[in-house]
Amino acid sequence: TYRGISSYDQAITCLTTSVEVDPSFAQAHAELGIAYRNRADKLYAAPGDEGRREDEYEKAIEHLKQAAKLQPGNEEILGTLGGIYRRAKNYNRALTYYKQVRAINAESSYAVGNIAILAWHEGDKANSLEAFKQTEELATKHIDSGHSYEPFWDYYDRGMARLVLRNKRNALSDYRTAIELTRSPEHFKSVVDGLRFFKEVEDRYPIDGLNEVLNMVTAASVDAETRMVAKHVG
Repeated sequence: TYRGISSYDQAITCLTTSVEVDPSFAQAHAELGIAYRNRADKLYAAPGDEGRREDEYEKAIEHLKQAAKLQPGNEEILGTLGGIYRRAKNYNRALTYYKQVRAINAESSYAVGNIAILAWHEGDKANSLEAFKQTEELATKHIDSGHSYEPFWDYYDRGMARLVLRNKRNALSDYRTAIELTRSPEHFKSVVDGLRFFKEVEDRYPIDGLNEVLNMVTAASVDAETRMVAKHVG
């Protein structure tokens, strides 16, 4: 709950106590790792804070790796590790974890989408576009099935793929639907982070509609966090 309202110090205190009491509690290790990552992204995003951000990422990776040992084959944990390595600009390690997720679940649009993002960022446009086509197909399959536990992720995945594949109109529609279904500020922040990753190479590989989508999701993220904090205070 503390992590959900961006109170990361309190979250880390609670979760640290939890793993000290029960070192085999995999989900607590995973949540603690994510809390360290969240705190790093919030407090140490400035150019001069690289050292402190890296220290927080190392703590996050330590706990997430422990969680992965306790729960081998957990897609969410492995995917989160991939995300942290991407934030730390260790793209080879990030790709390794995303490929592990895909090996566990070939139907994961999340894994294929992140592989596509990394390929785009690193200039491998041919493989990136192919992976984005697959991402669109997988996400559409999940949406059409109606069985997704968190359907907003499927819409984000498909929207991202469609944006890169120059289907801006339908991409914007997917992002609007995803935003309507999203409630947690943390989920919004994750999407914003992925869009900003595209921005890093926008001068070389421009994407029509990227700024529009980024503004939409950023505004929704701010609104969701404001509502969450107000609810907690109330």
